Amino acid sequence: MPKNKDFFHRIAIIDECLRRRDKKWYVDELLDSVNDRLLLDYGKSISVRTLKYDLDYLLKEKDAPIEKIRDGNRVLIRYSNVNFSIKNIPLHDEE
Repeated sequence: MPKNKDFFHRIAIIDECLRRRDKKWYVDELLDSVNDRLLLDYGKSISVRTLKYDLDYLLKEKDAPIEKIRDGNRVLIRYSNVNFSIKNIPLHDEE
């Protein structure tokens, strides 16, 4: 699979996870969930570094309302706007 398709699939998985409020998403849990889906669909996984780059992309390029909340020694990651989804953002010509 071309890397750009893999990238957009990862972004969609992250979006699905962050929209779910029934689970607390820490980096480890989010990484496990993304990797479970990627392994199931494509037989590959990503590193925590790649996940952080993907979250950074959502924040900076797509203005996703991602908030990071300190929870003891861990950081909870979620959308501050429960109605936000990357799927609701219109695409640009280059995308």
